Amino acid sequence: MKKMIYRIRGKLSRLLAVKAPNFKNQAGSYEFPDVVLNGPNNPPPPPRPLINNNCKKYHVIYSVVANNVLGKCTFRDKVQALIDAYQQALDYFENHFECRNKCCIRKEGEIIWMGCECWKDPDAAAAAIEVRFHCKVEL
Repeated sequence: MKKMIYRIRGKLSRLLAVKAPNFKNQAGSYEFPDVVLNGPNNPPPPPRPLINNNCKKYHVIYSVVANNVLGKCTFRDKVQALIDAYQQALDYFENHFECRNKCCIRKEGEIIWMGCECWKDPDAAAAAIEVRFHCKVEL
């Protein structure tokens, strides 16, 4: 039953992530994600390995975080939320990504989109980031 709830929430999150989120401050080119991470307070996506047998295949991970702030939200709070979102994507990648082609063994990732802003009521700094990961040929 619990796995079924996670699947439903995961599908709903992916459906909502089809359209690029609208942050006041954003940069890059948004892509439809393979995995959506919703922060530490929400249930994690079901653990499934992202298996890569092809050196040209990419996996896009979308990670969003909202941190409560004391007082007024500052630039530092937004940067910290971006760092937390990136760390969340990196942790998922490290634990669930496998390069299975014997020539493509080096893992790499690049940030392709990011956005952040301050929210009021409750005061929070929100950020989202998309990272595209792939296996690279090791010579």
